[in-house]
Amino acid sequence: MAVLKLPTSISLSIKVENGVDSKGNVKFSSKSFSGVRADADPADVLEVGNAICEVLDKETNGCYLSETSLLATEEA
Repeated sequence: MAVLKLPTSISLSIKVENGVDSKGNVKFSSKSFSGVRADADPADVLEVGNAICEVLDKETNGCYLSETSLLATEEA
């Protein structure tokens, strides 16, 4: 039995500085951008993420690709 992985949603998230905690450690929050195409090249997604980071006023800490997929069995 073959299993299919069917992407249902993909989003780009960027961690953005959001102040400091009580110990003085930098805190980050996520800014998410939904609607990333399932066939998008990861290098292209990173390029877009880096371009967004350049125009943000606050420090960023990485670009993340989040995917939600449906797993289903393939009927013979």
